Amino acid sequence: TFSTADMQEVVRGLHGQLPGSGRQPPENCLYIGGLPSNTTDLDLYRLFAPFGAIPTNGVKAMTVAGGSCSGVGFVDFIDPACAQAAAAALNDLILPDGVPLQVRTKTPKNQGPPQAQMM
Repeated sequence: TFSTADMQEVVRGLHGQLPGSGRQPPENCLYIGGLPSNTTDLDLYRLFAPFGAIPTNGVKAMTVAGGSCSGVGFVDFIDPACAQAAAAALNDLILPDGVPLQVRTKTPKNQGPPQAQMM
């Protein structure tokens, strides 16, 4: 037999109970800039997951009205050392179109521009 439940609904229901649920400390959160317009949440997950555990809803490619990526994304890690390793390895990575990937620690909104600071 198999379930007909909506998996997204199941995950949403467990969100507060899963390890790493809830807001992560700022040092665990990364800002990613320079992303291609076809970047998805899954693409970001695949790129950053090898560096360490990412909590439920810990990856977000920001989109514009048409649904394409705005060029910006965010990744939260459970362990700050994993976030630092990802930033060190991927910051300034040159993408196939020649655009460098920008990976920095995310700054809180109330600290004003820029959106992120260098690690």
